[in-house]
Amino acid sequence: MGKYWLAMGRDAGLVLGLDIGSSQIDAVIADVGHANEIIVRGVGRSMSNGLAKGKIVSQSELVVSIDRALKRAEREVGIRPRNIVISVPQYEMHFGYSSGLSIPRSAGGRITDEDKALAIHKSKKMIKATDQLILHAVPVEYLIDGVPIEDPLGKVGPSLEVTTHFVLANLQNVNALLQVTQQLQLHVAGMVYAPIAGAQMFLSTTERREGGVLIDIGARYTSVSFFKRDLLQSTFLVPVGGDMISMDLAQCLSVTLPEAERVKIKYGSVDVAQVAYRDKFEMSSLDRGRVEIKRQYMCKIIHARVEELFRIIGRRAGIGPEFPYDIVVSGGTSQINGIAALASRVLGHNVRVGPPGKDPAHQVHSRYGTALGLVSYGLKTGAIVPYETPPGFLARLNRKLSRWF
Repeated sequence: MGKYWLAMGRDAGLVLGLDIGSSQIDAVIADVGHANEIIVRGVGRSMSNGLAKGKIVSQSELVVSIDRALKRAEREVGIRPRNIVISVPQYEMHFGYSSGLSIPRSAGGRITDEDKALAIHKSKKMIKATDQLILHAVPVEYLIDGVPIEDPLGKVGPSLEVTTHFVLANLQNVNALLQVTQQLQLHVAGMVYAPIAGAQMFLSTTERREGGVLIDIGARYTSVSFFKRDLLQSTFLVPVGGDMISMDLAQCLSVTLPEAERVKIKYGSVDVAQVAYRDKFEMSSLDRGRVEIKRQYMCKIIHARVEELFRIIGRRAGIGPEFPYDIVVSGGTSQINGIAALASRVLGHNVRVGPPGKDPAHQVHSRYGTALGLVSYGLKTGAIVPYETPPGFLARLNRKLSRWF
């Protein structure tokens, strides 16, 4: 079991993770138990209003949406933690690499933490985008005198070079998000690219350390992120998500978008061969009122869009039968029946849906996986300090998620 980077005693208190998605907002209030378990105290979800493809277009509507999710989460707790770790909406996110070089200052050329920090700092100076905020600067490769090395600390050499992977967020959108949290009297202790948080839940310790790919199918975007050495090595976004599937259904079936979303969730599957030819369901058509439709027809529409998505991912990520790393799919659309088998066939590689293991607690809380991952990531990095737990509350903890990463 890994240790947090933040010292926590027996009375460690409440922490809050807030995931701002394009279609929904998830809030998780959690506690840290005696053996460093994350213990879920309350969860809340609301529709995400005030956003357009991740861009904050109405702060007042977003305030109401976040407040609604928080009220639902705090219902069983009675307290709203003020320090939060929050995900940044995926609007105009950019990714890139840059290098920096430092000369060891210690006698004999032994490399110190200061030398590593200076090399990373110099790589940051190469990022010139004035309308972007550096959200994460991840050192993915070190070289000592041109020779790659996993950890240069304490090694001797004439120079240290680092290649840094940058995650950049739209600065205007980040400022708008901070203004929203100020209106809610929340203190943002950390802002995180959502897949980094999601990896804490959906990838195992081994997958994050030895190599693993997380495909998170969101409402507007699908993020594809590769982790190794417990660091985000590379990532990209595909502008296809669950909303596009619903729009396909709305157009092909001549129904409203909410009705398309409803039938997708209730009757959707990508395993068309397992859907009986005579299987039908009722829906509200725009031009014909209540009608019956063959379920197989609807599932073929979903299958076509999801298959296209995984083909795009496979080409961009270079995934095939010889791909050496585990692949995991998460997000609301990952719950569609048959998606793991379809992804495995298209990518030519075994694919898992959801977190590792069969622990029911893991599966239940995977619905709030990114928000839970924000709690974990905030605690691991020391970005968030738990709120002091009121007396007597520990006896009422009722939804426990054991630390397994």
